[in-house]
Amino acid sequence: MDEDELLTLFHSPQFDPNVYASSVFGVRKASEVLRLVNEKIRSLDTSIYQHVASHHKELLKKAKDIDQLHDLLQTTESKITNLSQSLTKLKHKVAAPYTSLHTQIEQFRRLQRSCDLLRKISRAALLTKRIQSRLTDLAKSSAYVNELEQLFSSVDWEGIHTLESYKRSVEQSREDMISQSWNLIDTSHELAGQVQLGLGL
Repeated sequence: MDEDELLTLFHSPQFDPNVYASSVFGVRKASEVLRLVNEKIRSLDTSIYQHVASHHKELLKKAKDIDQLHDLLQTTESKITNLSQSLTKLKHKVAAPYTSLHTQIEQFRRLQRSCDLLRKISRAALLTKRIQSRLTDLAKSSAYVNELEQLFSSVDWEGIHTLESYKRSVEQSREDMISQSWNLIDTSHELAGQVQLGLGL
């Protein structure tokens, strides 16, 4: 086997060094193969030396270009790092006011809900007081009760002790008003009083 055949064998994708070594020792060709390999290594060394000697200026230029490219890459990497740090700082500068603004908006919304609830509680207290002071005036008391029921339907009153108390008071007032209405109707029938009958209806 000459050097070219040996190189062709080594370049083959199917080359298996273990299988090849076993076959070489099996037929006692180890010394011959080692001689060919050493000769090829020396030949490659000579070729590399000659190539470097004949192209040393070009190779030096490429080496210099590689160094310059390396410096350029380092400079670019440094600029990218600085840009990343600047973006991080900018993000923090933007995020802090945004977080603060978001918190203030949420606080404002809670304040609005609290004020709205307090207005409704105040209105419920006023209407409840008017109902209790004008139970004999069924027309006005009925209007107050209707307004209170609309108010309670627009707010989650359960768990708010003041509103729960007003709710019970309204329900009791409604029952009292119904009882008074029936009493007026009964009285109007007995007295045949048209005015009292109209008031009861």
